[in-house]
Amino acid sequence: MNNKLCIATWVYGRKYQGWIPLYVYSIKKNYPEYDIKIFVDQNLSLGIKRLLDEFDLSDSVDIYENIFTDEFLWLRNDIEKRCYRWLIRGYGLDKYDYVYWGDIDIYIVKEEPSLLEQHVNKINENNLNYSNAIRLTIKDYLYNRGKTDKRHLLRLTGLHFVKTHEYYKKVKDKQDTIIKYLMRSHRNRFIDGLFFKDDERCLWLLNFLSKNGFPKGSYQLSGGIFRPLHGIHFAVGRVFDEYKKILTNDSAHQSEHRFYFERFCDEYNRDEVLRKLVFNSSTYILDIISKTCDFWKGSLLKDEIKTE
Repeated sequence: MNNKLCIATWVYGRKYQGWIPLYVYSIKKNYPEYDIKIFVDQNLSLGIKRLLDEFDLSDSVDIYENIFTDEFLWLRNDIEKRCYRWLIRGYGLDKYDYVYWGDIDIYIVKEEPSLLEQHVNKINENNLNYSNAIRLTIKDYLYNRGKTDKRHLLRLTGLHFVKTHEYYKKVKDKQDTIIKYLMRSHRNRFIDGLFFKDDERCLWLLNFLSKNGFPKGSYQLSGGIFRPLHGIHFAVGRVFDEYKKILTNDSAHQSEHRFYFERFCDEYNRDEVLRKLVFNSSTYILDIISKTCDFWKGSLLKDEIKTE
């Protein structure tokens, strides 16, 4: 085990389990020195277990299945269950200097400086115990009313890098506060609507209550705000119209996405194992990869991946 960094992610819903082999492979290939932990809301499907074994990936990851034990059956809906990742403690995470919470549908690519170095540098620069970005600050919303979507207010992004011991020591009490609130049989509708209809707002609330400080600026308004994807985000193919709206007039974010897409294409064309993993994916995964390629006009891939 490498104690420096653990990459952790959350998988909610059976069909999203299909991303697990590609996610694990991308990290094993590009950052073999990082450990991986994946938290799954259900039992892992036999098909995914078979793929992990077949491609020699099972020993590269710790997978925690069916993590909603009796202790957390009070979580009432899908959004609250997604908030759970910000309330997780234990599972050996405290053995690492840093933990990076990523998205399961990102294919991680090698970068220089490394993923770890980028975020440690940003933590030191901002004098915070985590690295993330606010989607939209209240100040920027007021200055740009009519040009910004208020749904992005009071939200950190879902890609969250933390300095393990300092961060969890700081937020522990407020994690307990949020858990106790969510367990109440009668709750405040206004608070629920403001902070528990989106897991990124729950993360913002956790750090606000913990007086943990926030990075400056709004991610939705500036390509200069630090929040790298570290790979191609296949959500482009899942919410095509939304991404088209976001990226059409945003050259900085568009450039970042295209860079990662081209890196993925390069790996795909050079790596037979990656191609086999893609072709062994579910129809749902293949369809999203294909739509992502269409979005970026990725002729290198879109003609090869068939979803019929």
